[in-house]
Amino acid sequence: MTAAEMLARLRTLLDETPEGFWDDDVDCYPALSLAQLEVIKAIAPYKAKALRTVLARTSQTSQTFGITTGLDLPSDFYMMYSIKANATGGTEHTAYDRVTRHEYEDNPYMSSAADRLYYSISGTDGGLKIYFEVAFVAGSLTMDYISKPADIAAATDSTAEVPAELDSIAHNAIVWYAFAYLLQKAKLPSQDALLMYDNAIKTLI
Repeated sequence: MTAAEMLARLRTLLDETPEGFWDDDVDCYPALSLAQLEVIKAIAPYKAKALRTVLARTSQTSQTFGITTGLDLPSDFYMMYSIKANATGGTEHTAYDRVTRHEYEDNPYMSSAADRLYYSISGTDGGLKIYFEVAFVAGSLTMDYISKPADIAAATDSTAEVPAELDSIAHNAIVWYAFAYLLQKAKLPSQDALLMYDNAIKTLI
Protein backbone atom coordinates (compact mmCIF):
# COMPACT_ATOMS: atom_id res chain seq x y z
CA MET A 1 0.00 0.00 0.00
CA THR A 2 1.02 3.59 -0.48
CA ALA A 3 0.86 6.05 2.39
CA ALA A 4 -2.40 7.42 0.99
CA GLU A 5 -3.88 3.91 0.71
CA MET A 6 -2.85 3.09 4.28
CA LEU A 7 -4.51 6.27 5.49
CA ALA A 8 -7.69 5.50 3.55
CA ARG A 9 -7.78 1.93 4.90
CA LEU A 10 -7.25 3.18 8.46
CA ARG A 11 -10.00 5.76 8.07
CA THR A 12 -12.38 3.08 6.79
CA LEU A 13 -11.69 1.01 9.90
CA LEU A 14 -12.22 4.07 12.06
CA ASP A 15 -15.50 4.67 10.21
CA GLU A 16 -14.44 8.23 9.64
CA THR A 17 -14.15 9.34 6.04
CA PRO A 18 -13.27 12.12 5.43
CA GLU A 19 -11.19 13.59 8.27
CA GLY A 20 -13.14 14.34 11.42
CA PHE A 21 -12.34 13.45 15.02
CA TRP A 22 -9.05 11.85 13.99
CA ASP A 23 -6.61 14.29 12.41
CA ASP A 24 -4.45 12.95 9.57
CA ASP A 25 -1.17 14.54 10.65
CA VAL A 26 -1.72 14.52 14.42
CA ASP A 27 -3.28 11.08 14.84
CA CYS A 28 -3.39 8.82 11.80
CA TYR A 29 0.02 9.15 10.20
CA PRO A 30 1.87 9.06 13.56
CA ALA A 31 -0.11 5.90 14.45
CA LEU A 32 0.93 4.30 11.15
CA SER A 33 4.59 5.23 11.76
CA LEU A 34 4.45 3.74 15.24
CA ALA A 35 2.80 0.62 13.87
CA GLN A 36 5.55 0.28 11.25
CA LEU A 37 8.19 0.09 14.00
CA GLU A 38 6.13 -2.45 15.93
CA VAL A 39 5.75 -4.69 12.87
CA ILE A 40 9.49 -4.56 12.13
CA LYS A 41 10.27 -5.45 15.74
CA ALA A 42 7.83 -8.36 15.63
CA ILE A 43 9.13 -9.94 12.43
CA ALA A 44 12.85 -9.12 12.73
CA PRO A 45 13.84 -12.44 14.36
CA TYR A 46 12.06 -14.43 11.66
CA LYS A 47 11.97 -12.50 8.42
CA ALA A 48 15.42 -11.27 7.46
CA LYS A 49 14.61 -11.24 3.75
CA ALA A 50 11.64 -8.95 4.30
CA LEU A 51 14.02 -6.53 5.97
CA ARG A 52 16.63 -6.70 3.23
CA THR A 53 16.83 -2.93 2.73
CA VAL A 54 15.81 -1.86 6.23
CA LEU A 55 18.73 -3.95 7.49
CA ALA A 56 21.83 -1.78 7.31
CA ARG A 57 25.42 -2.71 7.95
CA THR A 58 28.03 -0.64 9.70
CA SER A 59 31.61 -1.51 10.61
CA GLN A 60 33.50 0.19 13.41
CA THR A 61 37.17 -0.76 13.33
CA SER A 62 39.90 0.11 15.82
CA GLN A 63 37.49 1.91 18.10
CA THR A 64 39.12 2.77 21.41
CA PHE A 65 36.88 3.79 24.27
CA GLY A 66 36.41 3.19 27.99
CA ILE A 67 33.43 1.67 29.72
CA THR A 68 32.36 5.07 31.04
CA THR A 69 32.18 6.87 27.71
CA GLY A 70 30.27 4.52 25.46
CA LEU A 71 30.21 4.47 21.69
CA ASP A 72 27.64 6.52 19.83
CA LEU A 73 25.32 4.36 17.77
CA PRO A 74 24.30 5.56 14.30
CA SER A 75 21.50 8.12 14.31
CA ASP A 76 19.26 5.76 12.33
CA PHE A 77 19.77 2.84 14.77
CA TYR A 78 16.56 1.04 15.71
CA MET A 79 17.38 -2.55 16.73
CA MET A 80 20.54 -4.60 17.08
CA TYR A 81 20.58 -7.55 14.69
CA SER A 82 23.97 -9.04 15.48
CA ILE A 83 27.26 -7.82 16.85
CA LYS A 84 30.80 -9.17 17.03
CA ALA A 85 33.58 -7.48 18.95
CA ASN A 86 36.96 -7.87 20.57
CA ALA A 87 38.36 -5.50 23.18
CA THR A 88 42.03 -5.93 22.31
CA GLY A 89 42.07 -6.08 18.53
CA GLY A 90 42.02 -9.86 18.21
CA THR A 91 39.42 -12.04 16.51
CA GLU A 92 35.91 -10.68 16.88
CA HIS A 93 33.41 -12.91 18.67
CA THR A 94 29.68 -12.60 19.21
CA ALA A 95 28.82 -10.08 21.92
CA TYR A 96 25.70 -10.41 24.04
CA ASP A 97 23.20 -7.96 25.42
CA ARG A 98 23.48 -7.86 29.22
CA VAL A 99 19.78 -7.83 29.97
CA THR A 100 19.93 -9.05 33.55
CA ARG A 101 23.50 -8.41 34.59
CA HIS A 102 22.81 -8.63 38.32
CA GLU A 103 21.82 -12.27 37.96
CA TYR A 104 25.21 -13.23 36.53
CA GLU A 105 27.73 -11.01 38.32
CA ASP A 106 28.91 -13.85 40.57
CA ASN A 107 29.04 -16.42 37.76
CA PRO A 108 32.60 -16.62 36.33
CA TYR A 109 31.28 -18.20 33.16
CA MET A 110 29.19 -15.10 32.47
CA SER A 111 31.89 -12.49 33.10
CA SER A 112 33.21 -10.29 30.33
CA ALA A 113 36.55 -10.93 28.66
CA ALA A 114 38.25 -9.82 25.45
CA ASP A 115 36.60 -12.65 23.53
CA ARG A 116 33.37 -12.85 25.58
CA LEU A 117 31.80 -9.42 25.75
CA TYR A 118 28.54 -8.16 27.17
CA TYR A 119 27.03 -4.82 26.31
CA SER A 120 24.09 -2.59 27.14
CA ILE A 121 22.43 0.18 25.16
CA SER A 122 21.03 3.31 26.75
CA GLY A 123 20.14 6.87 25.88
CA THR A 124 17.36 8.59 24.01
CA ASP A 125 16.16 8.08 20.47
CA GLY A 126 18.78 9.50 18.12
CA GLY A 127 21.36 9.66 20.91
CA LEU A 128 21.87 6.03 21.87
CA LYS A 129 25.19 4.71 23.14
CA ILE A 130 26.49 1.18 23.49
CA TYR A 131 28.50 0.35 26.61
CA PHE A 132 30.76 -2.66 27.13
CA GLU A 133 31.79 -4.03 30.51
CA VAL A 134 35.51 -3.89 29.75
CA ALA A 135 37.58 -1.08 28.28
CA PHE A 136 38.63 -1.40 24.65
CA VAL A 137 42.32 -1.05 23.78
CA ALA A 138 42.58 -0.80 19.98
CA GLY A 139 39.55 -3.07 19.91
CA SER A 140 37.02 -3.41 17.14
CA LEU A 141 33.40 -4.26 16.58
CA THR A 142 31.20 -5.08 13.62
CA MET A 143 27.46 -4.87 13.92
CA ASP A 144 24.41 -5.46 11.81
CA TYR A 145 21.51 -3.35 12.89
CA ILE A 146 18.02 -2.56 11.72
CA SER A 147 17.78 1.08 10.83
CA LYS A 148 14.75 3.15 11.69
CA PRO A 149 12.62 3.56 8.56
CA ALA A 150 11.22 6.88 7.41
CA ASP A 151 7.92 7.88 8.94
CA ILE A 152 4.74 7.19 7.02
CA ALA A 153 3.44 10.64 6.20
CA ALA A 154 1.49 12.63 3.64
CA ALA A 155 4.78 13.77 2.13
CA THR A 156 5.70 10.16 1.29
CA ASP A 157 5.60 9.38 -2.42
CA SER A 158 1.95 8.56 -3.08
CA THR A 159 2.84 6.13 -5.87
CA ALA A 160 5.33 3.99 -3.94
CA GLU A 161 4.54 1.29 -1.42
CA VAL A 162 5.67 2.08 2.11
CA PRO A 163 7.57 0.51 3.55
CA ALA A 164 8.73 -1.08 0.30
CA GLU A 165 11.08 -3.41 2.18
CA LEU A 166 8.28 -5.41 3.77
CA ASP A 167 5.94 -8.03 2.37
CA SER A 168 2.60 -6.62 1.31
CA ILE A 169 0.82 -8.41 4.13
CA ALA A 170 3.00 -6.43 6.53
CA HIS A 171 1.14 -3.35 5.35
CA ASN A 172 -2.10 -4.91 6.59
CA ALA A 173 -0.46 -5.56 9.95
CA ILE A 174 0.64 -1.93 10.12
CA VAL A 175 -2.89 -0.68 9.48
CA TRP A 176 -4.42 -3.04 12.05
CA TYR A 177 -1.90 -2.05 14.72
CA ALA A 178 -2.47 1.64 14.00
CA PHE A 179 -6.21 1.05 14.29
CA ALA A 180 -5.79 -0.71 17.64
CA TYR A 181 -3.50 2.03 18.88
CA LEU A 182 -5.99 4.78 18.08
CA LEU A 183 -8.82 2.82 19.69
CA GLN A 184 -6.74 2.45 22.84
CA LYS A 185 -5.88 6.15 22.70
CA ALA A 186 -9.61 6.90 22.74
CA LYS A 187 -10.15 4.29 25.48
CA LEU A 188 -12.28 2.15 23.15
CA PRO A 189 -12.24 -1.67 22.88
CA SER A 190 -9.29 -2.78 20.76
CA GLN A 191 -9.19 -6.56 21.25
CA ASP A 192 -10.56 -7.42 17.80
CA ALA A 193 -8.12 -5.09 16.08
CA LEU A 194 -5.18 -6.56 18.01
CA LEU A 195 -6.35 -10.06 17.08
CA MET A 196 -6.31 -9.12 13.40
CA TYR A 197 -2.83 -7.66 13.87
CA ASP A 198 -1.63 -10.87 15.53
CA ASN A 199 -3.06 -12.95 12.69
CA ALA A 200 -1.23 -10.83 10.12
CA ILE A 201 2.06 -11.16 12.05
CA LYS A 202 1.66 -14.95 12.27
CA THR A 203 1.24 -15.07 8.51
CA LEU A 204 4.42 -13.04 8.08
CA ILE A 205 6.63 -15.18 10.28
